[in-house]
Amino acid sequence: MTTETKELLEQRERYNNGRDIKELASRNREAFKTILKTMQLNDNAEVPLITVTMMYPNYVDLEHSMTEDELNFRIKLLENAGLISVREGSFGTQMVSITEYGTQRYIA
Repeated sequence: MTTETKELLEQRERYNNGRDIKELASRNREAFKTILKTMQLNDNAEVPLITVTMMYPNYVDLEHSMTEDELNFRIKLLENAGLISVREGSFGTQMVSITEYGTQRYIA
């Protein structure tokens, strides 16, 4: 088991235990909406991941108050599901964008 896999399992235990499927889906959807809102504010097809996590507390219309760690965990789940894409940008910046599947699933 890789370190990343072990860390994801520990985060899953921490952030998913005691929550029903509807709440988990809502939290994942909120992470997706955070990316979408940040992209819309920047008027760009991709944004730095750090910008997404830093802007999250400023979005007052969102339902959950996730920690930065939980938000990053949910973003990783979205990436693993193929809803978003994360690539290495210049100077080691991780850039996030929404995939065609993510657009069909959440936006359409």
